[in-house]
Amino acid sequence: MATRGYNGFSYADISEAVRISKASIHHHFPSTVELVQTVLRRYREQGREGLAGLPRMIPDPLERLRAYTGYWESCIRDGTAPFCICAMLGSELPALPQLVAEEVRAHFVDLTAWLTVVLEQGAAKGTFQLRTERHLGSDGPYGDRARRHAGSACPWRPGGICHSRPTGREAAVGT
Repeated sequence: MATRGYNGFSYADISEAVRISKASIHHHFPSTVELVQTVLRRYREQGREGLAGLPRMIPDPLERLRAYTGYWESCIRDGTAPFCICAMLGSELPALPQLVAEEVRAHFVDLTAWLTVVLEQGAAKGTFQLRTERHLGSDGPYGDRARRHAGSACPWRPGGICHSRPTGREAAVGT
């Protein structure tokens, strides 16, 4: 699934990889949606646990961002790390079943929350300077998106209300 996408894998592929019968897989996961939902929930849980553990190993927010981007750089460059299944499925988002799409979107909400915390920690330490454009009515590349979300649940501020533009105009600058 991580290499061929939602429609590019089958129960036969899984059966061969884990050496159990297709019937056993169907018994536990009657539909592909249920199977993929379960995989994504576990992936998200492992991702949240991994990101939550980074501050103990890498206390500096800038170095934490470098480690995070370095991991994905090596994944893309030489394939030594597994590719992000949600990034792969994100490219298929319009065609995914709703329940699967919700899990993929939730991954990016989780990631946004983590990045927000790291950037805010860096700003508190003076490592980053965050700039935010507060005017919703401006005509930048995110103007329409920000106006749509103004006063609603905000995807880039988990649990928050949108009063400003998203990260398109927010920038983290190492000092």
